[in-house]
Amino acid sequence: RQQAAPSITTVADANADELTAAVKAAVEEVAALDAETSKAFVFHPRRILDPARFFPNDADSLALTVAELVAVFLRHPTVVTARAVDAAWAANHARWIVWRLAALERQFPALLLPQDAASTTPLLQLQLQLTADAVLDQLLWRHYREVYLRQHSALKAVLQMEAPASRLMVLCVSRIARPHSQDVAEETVAATDST
Repeated sequence: RQQAAPSITTVADANADELTAAVKAAVEEVAALDAETSKAFVFHPRRILDPARFFPNDADSLALTVAELVAVFLRHPTVVTARAVDAAWAANHARWIVWRLAALERQFPALLLPQDAASTTPLLQLQLQLTADAVLDQLLWRHYREVYLRQHSALKAVLQMEAPASRLMVLCVSRIARPHSQDVAEETVAATDST
């Protein structure tokens, strides 16, 4: 659902209530994103800072999915040259980047406000962290580090025996899968069969 755009156009024209409303709208846009739903996130125009980067032949495009962003990444000259990245790797990394940037906006909404109160920054863009440009830049950086610098993630380094298993690392739990109780499964089947 689209929020009504404020009548002001730059941060310098805004009052505190209008800035708060703009930040709240931006945070609500990513409020429900989690590790699973981040794969299906759609970047709307205010989250695409440089449309020519993503739509070289179609400036009228209004949205970009994560899958389309991954396709743009896979066509990037440095990625094509390396030939070391597959679509699954890119989609997985894009998903985690989207999730992390959305969490950053949710937890620290003050980051969305421009640092300069007299700024002529367009209000609808604020200082969004989750943008298609940021995700593409971070994908390219991860690709560069992994392919050219051979700097793998902590888990990959341990699994490939490039680092000891005692290596210090920070891991993030995105979801806890609980096995279903046999009783609950039987009740569900019974309720389904009785209709």
